[in-house]
Amino acid sequence: MAQKTHGRRSGKSSRFSVILALFAGLFFAALLIVSAGLFFKVSEIRVEGVSAIPEDGVRERCGIQLQSNILLLDKFSASRNIFAAYPYAREVSIRRQLPNTVIITVTEAVPACVFEHQGMQWLADRNGRLLESRRPQRDIGLPVVTGVAPLAPVVGEPVVFSASEEDKRYALFPLLEALEKSGLLEGVGAINAARSYEMSFIYDGRLEVLLGDPKDLEYKLSYVGPSLERLEPGQRARLDVSAAVEKNALLIPE
Repeated sequence: MAQKTHGRRSGKSSRFSVILALFAGLFFAALLIVSAGLFFKVSEIRVEGVSAIPEDGVRERCGIQLQSNILLLDKFSASRNIFAAYPYAREVSIRRQLPNTVIITVTEAVPACVFEHQGMQWLADRNGRLLESRRPQRDIGLPVVTGVAPLAPVVGEPVVFSASEEDKRYALFPLLEALEKSGLLEGVGAINAARSYEMSFIYDGRLEVLLGDPKDLEYKLSYVGPSLERLEPGQRARLDVSAAVEKNALLIPE
């Protein structure tokens, strides 16, 4: 009988120890939460990487409140707020620097071309996302796209063309990307996208480049620099690289 009594006492003691450990764990968890609320509060929001976007604007529009718990920071919500407020925000990275600093790094979109629509100029990046609209300017320093017009453009949204001109998307934006990668984009003054299979552009104000279909663009663009070097200062010419893959590029001076 004594052994049974000892077994019951041992079982009760074990259960009591488990309950005590559970309460101790809950106590320390609550202590950690309270400590985090007291010591890990946002006291600084640092903004990096911006030039077109105002730093103070990012701090204001991100939705992160000073003195809020940094451990409970909703980075995804803050990123969405910045994207919604600033079309020039291409990438947003938010990280915590404990105990109290939030660092927001913004990679800005770079304008690659201009569309004209209803008396306004619409700046777009190389992927066709509309960054801003402005009144017409002569020396905007970007290629002006002719031969296609945006349909009901909205800043912050991808450019939309009519159904009959949708094929031009698959010629124009690969060309912009290829021009940017080749370092030629800054020298392009106008792009004619009237026909997706006969794209052309003006380079350095005096070299008209006929591309043909939007294939092998990197190879075709490799002729631009050497062809320009063959011209006399101020001389104009036409460069036909539509058949360049067959080693048949033609430079026709005027």
